[in-house]
Amino acid sequence: MSEKVRIGCIGCGGNAKGHMRGLGNVEDAQLVAVCDLVKDLAEAAAGEFNARPYTNMNEMLDKEGLDAVYISIPVHTHGAPEMAAIERGLPFLVEKPVARTMETAREIEKAVADKDIQTAVGYQLRYTHGANLARELLDGKTIGMAVAKYWCGTGRGNKWTQQFEKSGGQILEQATHTIDMLRNLVGDVEEVYNVAANRVLGDIDCPDVNSLTMKFANGAVGSMSTCWHLDPKDWSNANVVDVLFDANTLHFAGGKISVTPEIEGVDLEPKPAQTIDAAFVRAVKTKDFSGIKSPYADAVKTMAVSIAAIQSAETGKAVRLSEV
Repeated sequence: MSEKVRIGCIGCGGNAKGHMRGLGNVEDAQLVAVCDLVKDLAEAAAGEFNARPYTNMNEMLDKEGLDAVYISIPVHTHGAPEMAAIERGLPFLVEKPVARTMETAREIEKAVADKDIQTAVGYQLRYTHGANLARELLDGKTIGMAVAKYWCGTGRGNKWTQQFEKSGGQILEQATHTIDMLRNLVGDVEEVYNVAANRVLGDIDCPDVNSLTMKFANGAVGSMSTCWHLDPKDWSNANVVDVLFDANTLHFAGGKISVTPEIEGVDLEPKPAQTIDAAFVRAVKTKDFSGIKSPYADAVKTMAVSIAAIQSAETGKAVRLSEV
């Protein structure tokens, strides 16, 4: 491997550009190439980040001598990019959720395991100081329940995210971050019951509200509500999780935590933490992936909760994760 980790990006949309900017702050990273089916997007990203543009991912992967790949693409287009990276033995970071269907996710999961490919998934909230400290505080505690919400106003419009067959709706495409934080703090989910409706945004084919009840494998119970029809500029109620343990409530929001009542001797002040991009580049460079907090197989478990919720809303019945 060269002195710097040579990285190529598949996908040049807004989320991908966030990672490109993040890589610019990582000393050991070099973004050498970017690829998008939309030529203008690829050329714009290449110009902004001093990389070579491609519209054919296989050409980029074969020509650039890459050490790792970022995959940041719409949910329904996952599959071929991951397989292309796996075939070439390249570690990859893929954005969440990892697929639109469990069939695609399981196929990639198996290929990753068979070829022993190192991976990371874009659940960046796991890398915040608040998430790290929350896990320490909850370790060994008896958790009674967790209450979470993902309320935002991005449901309006005709983007692919509002097309159910492409995105799976808010419960899969967006609230996956909240579901993942529930799993991160409380544990794996065993069973889900969900009711969903379209109450306000009648011009889309997705539910604009969801209400989930969850049973965790450790015996704790939980709930989560999602909503799309709020002020699109207000993200204050996105990715909020309250965990009730012992006689305390841990409140997680925006990567920060508070505990009520306060626990003596525990410093809750936000502190700098390693970003997901820095963690991934370090893992590739050192070949030590112990610092990756959500590899592909773990992210499939988070995705399965969303799929179970979708199935539950469709059937009106509780869905066990073992059946997904």
